[in-house]
Amino acid sequence: KLHNAQTNSEATDETPLSSKNLSKQPSLRSILEEMQQDYTKDISLTKLAKKYGISSGYLSMQIKQELGISFSEYIATKRMQKAKELLQNETLSVSEVANAVGYHDYFYFTKAFKKLLGISPSKYRKDLPKK
Repeated sequence: KLHNAQTNSEATDETPLSSKNLSKQPSLRSILEEMQQDYTKDISLTKLAKKYGISSGYLSMQIKQELGISFSEYIATKRMQKAKELLQNETLSVSEVANAVGYHDYFYFTKAFKKLLGISPSKYRKDLPKK
């Protein structure tokens, strides 16, 4: 889950998005919430930046400061977490899982899955404990 800066009462001025700073930047909170909800959709840093009226470079920096990882790393990680969950359902094909998590190219999904997890989606599913 995303770091919830609101509950961090110990935040110091060094924290890029302490409670004090978040009140000045409601758009970053909105952007992070949108990323968390829409990670399976056609989401991009450029589109988000444009929607919220800020530069993509600035948004990229803010996301990296808040999450500790880049926008694309966050989206890929969220998608693969969901893919791992969906792969447990053997009635879904790997292609259907790819589409469900926002990848419309089966081969790209397989490559991304393997890059992040070190194993192909098919092998991951095969190696799951049988119920």
